Amino acid sequence: MAQREWMQALVAELETKAAHDAQVLESACACLEERRRGVDEAEERVRSASRRATASAEALSEARSFAEQLDAEAAPVAPEADGQPAAPQPSATLTVVEDIRRFLRQVGQASTKEIIAHVGINRPGAKSSNVSPELSRLVKRGHIVRVSKGVYRLVRCEEERAAG
Repeated sequence: MAQREWMQALVAELETKAAHDAQVLESACACLEERRRGVDEAEERVRSASRRATASAEALSEARSFAEQLDAEAAPVAPEADGQPAAPQPSATLTVVEDIRRFLRQVGQASTKEIIAHVGINRPGAKSSNVSPELSRLVKRGHIVRVSKGVYRLVRCEEERAAG
C-alpha cells in the first residue's frame, strides 16, 4: 500500500513538472518567434538603408557631374565666327515631380527632408518650399502614399490597379 501511495505521489509530481515544462517551452517558443520577427525587421531596415545609400551615392555622382557641367559652362566661351558668343544649349532637366518619383523609385520610401535634399541636389534653383505642395498633390492624385507623417513611398502596382 505504501508503494502505491508513493507511486501516485511521484506520478502527480511528474505531471506537475511536465505541465510546468510545457509552459516554459511555450514561452520560449513565443520569445524565439518574437526575436525572429525582430531579426526580420532589422534585415529589412538594412536593405532599406542599403537602397538609400545607393540612391544617395547616385545622387552625389549626378550632383558632381552637374557641378562639373556648371564649371564647364562658366568657362569663357569662344566667340563664333561672326564674333558673337555661342548660344547656351538647353539642358534636359526633370520636373520636381519627376525627380521626386524617380528618387522614391530608387529608395523605396523617404522622408520629406530626404526628398527636399535630393531635389535640392538635382535642381539647385528649386526652392524647398515647392516640394511639400508637390508631395501633397502626388498623394491626392494617388501617385504616392503617405506611409506616416512626413514619410512617402510610390504606390505599388496592386494599389494602382485597385484605385484605377
